[in-house]
Amino acid sequence: MFASKMGFSPYENLIKESEEKLGKVLDIYEERLSKNKYLAGDFFSLADLSHLPFTQYLVGQMGKEYMTTSRNHVSA
Repeated sequence: MFASKMGFSPYENLIKESEEKLGKVLDIYEERLSKNKYLAGDFFSLADLSHLPFTQYLVGQMGKEYMTTSRNHVSA
């Protein structure tokens, strides 16, 4: 994730494996959010708040917005 910023070559296989793992987690979130407005229910909580910084980094600097935009409820 930070390899290129630190001057190292990224490990493409590790990146692919990690994206697959994250995709599985996001699929679970998609399922959960299809039934509730937020992760912990129908109220905004620390569960939602704790995901905001990394999600912003993922879709912004990392350019992996397709990981969230392909999941309607996660994207919302």
